[in-house]
Amino acid sequence: SFTESIFTMVQVLTGDGWASSIARPLIEEGSPKFSVSMFFISYILIAGTFLFNVVIAVLLDEFITAVAKDKERCIRKADDAALEEVMRKGGALDPFLLNLSDCRTQKELTERINTVYKVLDCDDS
Repeated sequence: SFTESIFTMVQVLTGDGWASSIARPLIEEGSPKFSVSMFFISYILIAGTFLFNVVIAVLLDEFITAVAKDKERCIRKADDAALEEVMRKGGALDPFLLNLSDCRTQKELTERINTVYKVLDCDDS
């Protein structure tokens, strides 16, 4: 039947006991036909090449994904280290800049800048 034929072809492709269940009965029936032998040899070569390419493609995909995740992790780690360095060094304007960085809208930012300007403007210029 068709199902048994597909199962046999998968069994030959994967090498799962095909020698004992397929090749040996063909040889024991008499001399194997040249055409049957050539069919199985060509099938194994073509299907094996296809299966090998699929396995390599899956491995390469996993490798590329792992490299991308590792690169992203390194970038995050570098960003965290750079932020830590800036926070460690600090500066006179850090509290001021931190206050301004919390603004959600342009209007809120303008109001905070005007408030700071009014506080710092001693001579009303």
